[in-house]
Amino acid sequence: MVVLLPLALSLLFLAVQGAVYYQSRTVALASAQEGARGAAGYEQTDEHGRSAALDFAARAGGDGLLESPDVEVTRDRGNGTVTVRVTGTTMSIIPGWDPQVSQSSTRAIEEFTRVEDFEGSGIDRTERPSW
Repeated sequence: MVVLLPLALSLLFLAVQGAVYYQSRTVALASAQEGARGAAGYEQTDEHGRSAALDFAARAGGDGLLESPDVEVTRDRGNGTVTVRVTGTTMSIIPGWDPQVSQSSTRAIEEFTRVEDFEGSGIDRTERPSW
């Protein structure tokens, strides 16, 4: 018992820490997706995405699940995409270990196009859709 009980408790703490780490990664990914959705909207700015990601992280990971989240928003105008990366630390029940989580999400930037943009492209805008 003297040998098995500490081993069993160590495995239990390791399993709980793994579950907390996995849940923190999930919260970071959902925050990044929410931030990308906010930043990619029509005429939205990087600050919209940053605040959407931070708000979601505060709501979903409020009990120490995702501590001190940092949000980085990057726009690629050439590809027409926005990428949001959420990084933070997760609660640790193992002393001396501060696990870091980092997740990102990329989304196309929404923008309106003119009919003139389709001229010469072979797309017939007067046809009814097949669906």
